Amino acid sequence: MIGEEDYLESITKQSPFFVDHASMLPSMKRDHWIAESLIPDTWYVTRREPWTYVSSPNGKMRVNGWKIHLSATKENAEKILAEVIQICCKYNTTFEFQSSHRDFLNCNGKAANRSGSGKFITIYPSTNDELEKIVGDLYPLIKDEKGPYILSDIRYKQSPIFFRYGGFIDLRREDENNDYISMIPDQSGILVADKRLPHFIHPAEGIDKPKCVEISLNEYMKNIPTDLDNYEIKAVHFSNSGGVYRATNKKNEIALLKEARPYAGLDARQRDAIERLSIEWKMLNLLKNTGIAPKPYRRFNAWEHGYIEMEWLNEITLNHWLSENYPYQCENDHTNQLMQYRSDINTIATSIINAVKIIHRTGYVHGDIHLGNIMINPKTMSIHFIDFEDGRTLDSKEISAHNAMGFHPPLGCSAQEADWFAVSRVLACLCYANTSICMLSPDHWIRVKNNISKKFGMEYINLLKDVESRCPCASGVSDVPLTPDAHLTQFTPRFSFNLLSHPDSLSLVKTEIINGIFHTRHKLPGKLYPGDVTRGSIWGASNVSSGAAGILMSLHRANSIINSDDVQWMKDMIHGFAQSNQSDFGLYTGLSGIGLVAFELGELETAHELLFSTYEHWKETRNLDLNGGLAGQGLALISYGMATDDKRYFHEAIALGHRIAQWMESNQIASIKQGGLLHGWSGIALFWLALSRIDIEHNPAYIRRALNCICRDLDNTVIEPNGMRGIKDKHNRSLPYLADGSAGLIVAISIARIALHDDSLFHKEWDSLIAACSSSQYAFSGLNNGIAGILVANHFASTWSPQTTQTNNRLLDELNDYSLSWENTLQFPGDSYLRLSSDYSTGSAGILTALNVLTHNLWDLFPLPNAKDLFCGRSAEQNSRKEQQ
Repeated sequence: MIGEEDYLESITKQSPFFVDHASMLPSMKRDHWIAESLIPDTWYVTRREPWTYVSSPNGKMRVNGWKIHLSATKENAEKILAEVIQICCKYNTTFEFQSSHRDFLNCNGKAANRSGSGKFITIYPSTNDELEKIVGDLYPLIKDEKGPYILSDIRYKQSPIFFRYGGFIDLRREDENNDYISMIPDQSGILVADKRLPHFIHPAEGIDKPKCVEISLNEYMKNIPTDLDNYEIKAVHFSNSGGVYRATNKKNEIALLKEARPYAGLDARQRDAIERLSIEWKMLNLLKNTGIAPKPYRRFNAWEHGYIEMEWLNEITLNHWLSENYPYQCENDHTNQLMQYRSDINTIATSIINAVKIIHRTGYVHGDIHLGNIMINPKTMSIHFIDFEDGRTLDSKEISAHNAMGFHPPLGCSAQEADWFAVSRVLACLCYANTSICMLSPDHWIRVKNNISKKFGMEYINLLKDVESRCPCASGVSDVPLTPDAHLTQFTPRFSFNLLSHPDSLSLVKTEIINGIFHTRHKLPGKLYPGDVTRGSIWGASNVSSGAAGILMSLHRANSIINSDDVQWMKDMIHGFAQSNQSDFGLYTGLSGIGLVAFELGELETAHELLFSTYEHWKETRNLDLNGGLAGQGLALISYGMATDDKRYFHEAIALGHRIAQWMESNQIASIKQGGLLHGWSGIALFWLALSRIDIEHNPAYIRRALNCICRDLDNTVIEPNGMRGIKDKHNRSLPYLADGSAGLIVAISIARIALHDDSLFHKEWDSLIAACSSSQYAFSGLNNGIAGILVANHFASTWSPQTTQTNNRLLDELNDYSLSWENTLQFPGDSYLRLSSDYSTGSAGILTALNVLTHNLWDLFPLPNAKDLFCGRSAEQNSRKEQQ
């Protein structure tokens, strides 16, 4: 899923309903520092956001050593930068700084990476003597200035000057996930990881330390008694603001400790964690005897950090309760489970409304109401609100510093109205999964309420109406910043999405989707068609997952005429990046997938160029998965070899298989951190099944590995109380989707059953996987993480579970709930509902692919021109016999 910051950083007025990563767009206007005028004209200045690098034509740079970091506050940043520039110019020393006020605030923000937080300026002394001189000149000038503590460093006395031993030159290599990691030479000259962690790492023995560093290190190593010594502490979670801890005191009493770091964790109103902790302490005391908030015990300081000790709530978040109790499979309105759920949410909604009334009687608001900030006792159904860091007065018009996406009110609401707006969305979320789509389409809120009334009754709707009456803006849309006044509207289909009742209607749906995709052509600068956020990948505009290749492939397979200019655009984009050092040969993420699409479109020369490049360079990849790793590249090599009858690609795929086998057998599986078809073992299983078709001599071993891979994914599943089996993610959520969840496992098992002619494979786990793909609601509409992927999995499974056809009939009707109209064309939102997407993984092209699978070709799911032959066609032995005959 995509975070709010990725989206909001990406929006441009030229593409209001579409997104791209900020690094792919022209730089937004930035408020640069006045102190920059002190840099001599003869010095080199390079901007690579968010940093500005400055070096002297006469300067020297060593590979690694002790570097100086400086932190600052928004009040003293200009002064500290001015002093640093003048001193670095004096010694011809290279330095860098956060390029703008916005970058500076981001690096100190609540969501900032803790290992880099607070680093405003970095100085690279060429020698230890130079470091001593710089510190000697700088310390008297800024010794009394304040700034956040840089967690990865050691501090010089009580100043904003910090030290860390690390690399000066950007030496990098790829790790097992194909992510670049920084390297540094050790004492023997061997490159080792230059780890950037939120705590100081001692350099290797024998590293010379300047005197000022020695002073700092000795101070750092002192064991200073604090009140924290009275607790046994276990971390619950961390942010740049500080930690949250489960604390057990000497009497074996459990409490919660909330930590705040001074000058760090800045929010949207530029308040630091200490200021917000003070507000929370005030609010907890105002609500002390109400029973709707944790009881405050005491407030204290330990070292420089602030703490609140409060009641430990042996409860779960409302979000957690929802995932465990929602009647996902109840289609009958009168089932006991649904009737009980209706009763429960009526109780919860009433409690929430009453609790907010109590909060408002204090004269203040909560300010950050969402499912994660409401705790519930599953046995008593009592609730508590947590995280009272906002604390504005009821009539305040200041923007909230918080608010999760989908719970943020429209502009112009008072703080009190904003709380009620958020309550209305909480109540809706207890009934309806995709309420966040209302951020794009105000009409959708009416559809949400209609759906709630049908399934959950008038009593609950009346509670929701009561909340709306307290907030006139509740029925309006929560604007996404820079979205224009011409809002998206609810799409009104001129046909039925129902597959069984109207089998011919899906061709009309496909036509509408195709027209919608073509209407988005060139609506985003630098892209042929708009997709979801591409996280800065240079191949994101071209690849299968988020770029042109996936969209053109989906259109071509739907028998749509492809514009030759579009194909040329894709080729030009590929060749424009051909000299890049960031080559990605992934099936969905990079060149091998683009090459197969080019082959399918008749661009044989381009296809050969890209697949031969994969043939030559796959050994550079350390990731194993189907999405961008070796399994996907191996499938691409087999597919291309089969399509061109070039056995060289088979031999290379076999060699690639040896690499994966070695890593599997040695348990070097760090690169597989997720499950499912694209990012887990299920996708790797497909590679082994395909390899078994071309290397008959080792067929049994490949089949064993394929089944072993599926078992590995199954080992990472959990069966919920409702009987649904999902794959656990890093947040301990149970996922049903194609890319990372149960649907991906169903596809892999189905293909294994087809390829091996064994209908009994994994029969014990089968029904619980099918249950996960039989829910009445899913969060998104797309192929990777939404309904489209569930449709595909159910269609693969229909041979063994005919009821999935009926499930798909219902899901196709529900797909209409995700449809939006933009300039009279059918569009679908990307993941997180913040912008429209036409791409394969999250948007319209993925939904078109799913409909192609349902109506045309089961194997259209894969960016492989011969997927059926790859898994189910003649084996190499059978082909050899045919040739002999």
